[in-house]
Amino acid sequence: MKKTAKRWMIGMMCAAVLAGTVPVMPAYANTAAADTRIARSSRSSRSSRSSRSSRASRSQAREEERMRDAASKVQIAFDKKKLGDLADLCEYPLTVLYGDGHVADIENKEAFLALGEDVIFSQKMREAIGATNTAKLTYTEKAGALMGGDHGLTLRKRNGKWRVNHFMVDSYYASASGTSASAAEDIQKTFYYQDLDTLSQMCDYPLDFYFANGDYQAVQSAADLRKLGEERVFTQALMDAVQQADPNNLAPLGSSGLRMGGDHGLELEKMASGWKIRAIIQ
Repeated sequence: MKKTAKRWMIGMMCAAVLAGTVPVMPAYANTAAADTRIARSSRSSRSSRSSRSSRASRSQAREEERMRDAASKVQIAFDKKKLGDLADLCEYPLTVLYGDGHVADIENKEAFLALGEDVIFSQKMREAIGATNTAKLTYTEKAGALMGGDHGLTLRKRNGKWRVNHFMVDSYYASASGTSASAAEDIQKTFYYQDLDTLSQMCDYPLDFYFANGDYQAVQSAADLRKLGEERVFTQALMDAVQQADPNNLAPLGSSGLRMGGDHGLELEKMASGWKIRAIIQ
């Protein structure tokens, strides 16, 4: 009887212990749940990035369409030699770089029209603009879109619209101011605005380019110089040297050259088409 009671007591105690015990979740179950949460978070993150990328791509496509539409209108104005129509597609003030290196600031539409068709619609200019494939024309936020090459124009976005703000014409400047001082002043203006398009037309090629880190490159063309980019070309030391030079007191260099700056600066040479930059020393 005592043994039976004892077994009964032990049975009841075991039942109580088992009833109060909380089942333990297997370790692999916890891991699986965590993996599921991570996977969901990852999918959500990828979906968000994909959505942002898609919106950016659509925005870029719309902007390219607007830019190319403006470029097509420019082509039509050149094809029909409509200077008034082209003037309406410009943003003022704009700059005109002449074939002899002179840079002119054009303040308004009237001043642009005064340039005349012979300057803007020269044979080389019409060929350069006409040969541009507007359907494949691209742009960068800083440089805009280039129509043509050594001769042509640049489109940039201004106040939400694509407008022409820079011309590179093959005509020579109709003035007797082909002095080294005027050339130096034009160069200083170009460096002040960090205008690589204009600078590329002021150089004689191949151009000797000595970089700040000691590297050297013989730049073969205006297009190659533009490929270097503004940040790599317009170093602070170089800009300071150019801006501090006295246009009326440039140091002679050889029989037909001038030095603009000191350890950093430019070497200029008198060409048939005017003063040209033959070396850049950062």
